[in-house]
Amino acid sequence: MTGDQGLIQKAAAGDEEAFSELYLSYRDWAYRLAWRFLKDEGLAQDVVQETFVYLIKKLPTLELTACLTTFLYPVVKNLCLNQLRARRPRPGRTAAPRSPRAGTFLALTAGRSAERFGGTAYRAGRGLDDAFH
Repeated sequence: MTGDQGLIQKAAAGDEEAFSELYLSYRDWAYRLAWRFLKDEGLAQDVVQETFVYLIKKLPTLELTACLTTFLYPVVKNLCLNQLRARRPRPGRTAAPRSPRAGTFLALTAGRSAERFGGTAYRAGRGLDDAFH
């Protein structure tokens, strides 16, 4: 086990520190990519949060064939495109709505270190498996 694949395997086995390391390594990259698509800080932060929740759900079966950014890029891109579609004006609607979740990332991380947020996201995401089966 080397690098990211080793961390993924450890995180899949329940190692919160391994997930925190992945989160700390890639959150800024994911944020910059999301911001380039959305040009909105709150929505970009929400996309980062959703990206890592998605990663948590995929951990048990994730086998990297390239670097982790190769896996994360389409996740971030598609989440951003979904946000842009939701904001696009439609006939009969006067203004594009802002995501009701905008700013939840800041609310979740307020007063927490990045390491603590990574563990919190990990625990929250692990609970999602039960809710979706």
